[in-house]
Amino acid sequence: MTLHNPLALPSNGKISEPGCYAIPIEAYHSSICVGPSVSSSGLRTIWAESPAHFWARSPLNPNRLPQEDRPAFAVGRLAHKLLLEGREGLEQDFVIRREEFPDWRTKAAQAWRDEQIAAGRTVITPADLETVTGMAESLGRHPLVKAGILDGHVERSLIWKDEETGIWLKSRPDVIPNASAVVADLKTTTSVT
Repeated sequence: MTLHNPLALPSNGKISEPGCYAIPIEAYHSSICVGPSVSSSGLRTIWAESPAHFWARSPLNPNRLPQEDRPAFAVGRLAHKLLLEGREGLEQDFVIRREEFPDWRTKAAQAWRDEQIAAGRTVITPADLETVTGMAESLGRHPLVKAGILDGHVERSLIWKDEETGIWLKSRPDVIPNASAVVADLKTTTSVT
């Protein structure tokens, strides 16, 4: 499997060959393969909760539950954007809550927030931006980052078929470094203790 020349999504929109693909995140989370597929998140849901919990959120389920968007997800998306992809496109994807709205209690604040979300932007707070900036500074001092673990192919989808079950398996590490076969996957957390 070559990582340096990722494959594009086939014209029929379904992956039928194992490989490293450069596809949008929405495609990765859809029914992207010619047969059923599952990611490590899906397998963890089956293991920790139940197959019914997995099915309730599965892209294979035509009546799946919508995914709830929480403030922590906004911070994670912002961290991913700034730490791995850089500032390009930041303004089109994110907007900082206006100073006149210290919270979402007023109808005007809620209407503004809803307009931004409808326009496809993630609303963040000034505190969110400060938190992610601190993460970037801390991460930049880490020896593995200094050694280049984040220098590589960002957001490539690795897709292959399990020979025993026939199920397509998916993985989307944040970075496949140029200099090694080790992959990096960043996670945000409220505490490291």
